[in-house]
Amino acid sequence: MADNTYSSTQSYSLETQLNEARETPLFYKVFALAGAGMILDAADVYMAGAINSTLIETKFASISQGSYFRQAAF
Repeated sequence: MADNTYSSTQSYSLETQLNEARETPLFYKVFALAGAGMILDAADVYMAGAINSTLIETKFASISQGSYFRQAAF
């Protein structure tokens, strides 16, 4: 049976490598892309809530139709 545990020297070596790793330009691009996606997603949910409440308040949509509208975003 294979031994999946690491010895303390291997563990220390891995920890040292992770601590000494430097960020590349690709890391910053991926980080910026993920951050922008989170902001856009939050804005989408915020706007959908405002639109949904307006649709229901003006009787353009019923509560069940508003629920379908909100559910379609997720």
